[in-house]
Amino acid sequence: MTSSSDEQTLEGPVVGCAGVVAVEGMPGAGKTTAMTILADRGHTVLGEYTDDHARSLTLAAHPHHEDEHPHLANWLRKDLQAHRLARASGVVMDRNWLTALGWAASVGGLPDRAGWAYSQLVARRLTLPERWIILDCTVETSLTRRREQLSLTHPWARAEPLDRLRAFYSDPAAAVGPALRALADALATVPVVRIDAEADRDTVGHAICEATP
Repeated sequence: MTSSSDEQTLEGPVVGCAGVVAVEGMPGAGKTTAMTILADRGHTVLGEYTDDHARSLTLAAHPHHEDEHPHLANWLRKDLQAHRLARASGVVMDRNWLTALGWAASVGGLPDRAGWAYSQLVARRLTLPERWIILDCTVETSLTRRREQLSLTHPWARAEPLDRLRAFYSDPAAAVGPALRALADALATVPVVRIDAEADRDTVGHAICEATP
């Protein structure tokens, strides 16, 4: 995938979208449990993958990991849905387009994916959230918690890609910097709340609730 992002720049100050919080981080860290807790507490939540009506898709309906287009289309669709929901009451997203960068950092192709993300930011088809909440757990914990769901063909079922993913989430802006400095500078403007997800999932869920406006 190529991009003309090097010929485009973001105009005006880079400001996160008010009322939009995105929960990111390692697979198996407890994001789905947290979304349930937040919904029970009255927050508007947007699932990891959604249909055109902002309804969450089941895990079985998620696109195959090798099929790039529906994944990228999902992040664009969700960003628009989040904007609409934020106008009414604010919204918490179970992942946003930062996952697309994390994926590329873990399996390869980050320069191209960074170019895509930046070009979409320039075109205002993607926006920065007001805040990212990033959940961290060890690679061993990630694999252990997902052992009954893992597909052996998925890169995130292996330690090496997960090591790279965890390194990305430790500082996304720094990870993106060598690929596209302008995008890294934009990422660095978003406040990040980091949560240790080694605790049980209910504890992690409540910590996310505390970090959500």
